[in-house]
Amino acid sequence: MNPITDSDLHEYISQEMSLVGLYRLIVVGLLLGILITGVMIALQTQKRHQTYQELTHLRQQLAKMQVEQSRLLIEQQTFSATPQVARRAVGELGMYYPTKKEHINQKQLDEFGNPNNTGVSYE
Repeated sequence: MNPITDSDLHEYISQEMSLVGLYRLIVVGLLLGILITGVMIALQTQKRHQTYQELTHLRQQLAKMQVEQSRLLIEQQTFSATPQVARRAVGELGMYYPTKKEHINQKQLDEFGNPNNTGVSYE
């Protein structure tokens, strides 16, 4: 048969060592890849949490602003309704603001026997 020589044994061992080194290199590369992937996932998760907190804060601000806008619209409608009422009172009903001469004191009306005396003064 074939006797194994020292050079064959040395060649076999060096091939085994190179395969083991290659396996070690692959394992180290995979471990490094896993470690980098884990760190990247942690960073992305942290960024997602910060973004979600910012979104929640912005939604709260939006809700407050919508309430303020509704309040301001109601206030605007209230202030714009007063001139409309005054215009209609003057235009359609013929009402007007009395002058100083036309002001009549409630006491003077009572002296003349006001039948609608309610005791309320309109001055």
